[in-house]
Amino acid sequence: MLLRYLEQGGQELKRAIQSAASDEKYEVTLRATVRTSNGTEVGLVQEDGSWHLDAGSFVPYVGFCPESALEYFLRAVEDGDCRAILTSAPPNIFKLYSNKNLLQGCYDQLKAIKETVATIRKVGSKLVIISDVRAELTYKPGRKLILVKKANRWYVGDL
Repeated sequence: MLLRYLEQGGQELKRAIQSAASDEKYEVTLRATVRTSNGTEVGLVQEDGSWHLDAGSFVPYVGFCPESALEYFLRAVEDGDCRAILTSAPPNIFKLYSNKNLLQGCYDQLKAIKETVATIRKVGSKLVIISDVRAELTYKPGRKLILVKKANRWYVGDL
């Protein structure tokens, strides 16, 4: 398919490849959008030579209620899965920071986040529904995990 594209006038891509082959340094991010038969769009991004779900564009069904979103987040942290953790972040965060920066921040803070999650599990605090779009879990005095609802899905808004 790439060969056909190049043969049919992919001059811009040819120039980009030639430029990338020069001594200049570039960061290239490949993204794709896959549309399912029911019209749902799933974003993909190529990182480290393989394709992954683009956190922020794919919304797993797990956030249909605050308890589901909370459990998904806690398990993702316990597993050390930063990609899964990022799917718990509200979509607007991806307008402020790049996926790469968010992943790096997650890896940098993973130990502290795991300690917080261990505290949440140990304390066994009850999730309190504040409104139709907000839920909170107090895990130590003055510290709350906040869940927010955006577009019919629950996310971890703050920790």
